[in-house]
Amino acid sequence: MKLTLYIQFLSKDIYNRFSSPKFLKLQEYFEKSPKKNEVIEATLKKIKNNSNFVQKIPLKEYEDYMNLITLSEDIWKKAKIENSYDEFSLCLEKIVAHFKNFSQYWRYKNTPYDALPRYMILM
Repeated sequence: MKLTLYIQFLSKDIYNRFSSPKFLKLQEYFEKSPKKNEVIEATLKKIKNNSNFVQKIPLKEYEDYMNLITLSEDIWKKAKIENSYDEFSLCLEKIVAHFKNFSQYWRYKNTPYDALPRYMILM
């Protein structure tokens, strides 16, 4: 239960930071800065893409997804030890369902499964 509360707190904090006007101004400032190397460019691109994905999801759905990911990790470990895919398959179905919902926010209405590989590249 404590881990879930911790993840909820962090998820909300990340969501709020990515959505804040201050963050967006800083992001714009650093994008326009002439003093960037390849590492900074790549980092900025990853941050921008991640923030774009997160900003489009309602906070409650983002928190629910992050909680599911946290719980799924423990279920996966147990299922792997017990060689029982069935236990983890329900979590996997829920994760895919979240992505189907997210894909609507990300404007992948006709091809929702295309959203998953794009998101995974950003992680």
